[in-house]
Amino acid sequence: NSIECMLRVSRAHGVSTVFRGLGISWVRDITYGQYFGMYEALKRLFIRKTGADPNNSNPAASAVAGAVSGTFGWAIAYPLDAVKTRVQAHPAQLPAVTARECALKMAKERPHMGAFTRGLGLTLVRAVPVNMVTFVVYERVLDLRAMA
Repeated sequence: NSIECMLRVSRAHGVSTVFRGLGISWVRDITYGQYFGMYEALKRLFIRKTGADPNNSNPAASAVAGAVSGTFGWAIAYPLDAVKTRVQAHPAQLPAVTARECALKMAKERPHMGAFTRGLGLTLVRAVPVNMVTFVVYERVLDLRAMA
C-alpha cells in the first residue's frame, strides 16, 4: 500500500526523497488552474450561443466545454508535467535533481521541445472523452444536490 511504500522509501533514502518533485507539481497544478474557469466560461458561451435556458443543465454544452478546457489545460501543463515526471523518476539512491536541472537536460535531449512534448498527442486525444464525461457527471451531481 502507499503508506508502506512511503515508509520504506523514507527509511532507505530519507524523508525528503518522498517529496521529490513537489515544487514542480505545485507549479504544474497552478498552470492547470485555468481549467475550471475556462470550462465555466465556455459552457456559458455555448449555452448563450445555442439559446438554451441557462438555468437548466445542458449536457452538450458541458461536454464540449469540458473537452476544450481539458485539452487546453493539458497543452499548457504538459511540459511541466514531463519535467515533474523526470524529477520524480530520478533514482532515489542518487542525489536529487532540481526541476531546472532536469528541464535544461531535457532541452538538450531532443530538438524543438521534443522531450517536453513526447506523448502529448495521446494525452490530448485522451483528454477529450475524459473531460467530456467528467463535466457532464459533475453537472449532473450538482443537479442532484440541488434537488436534495
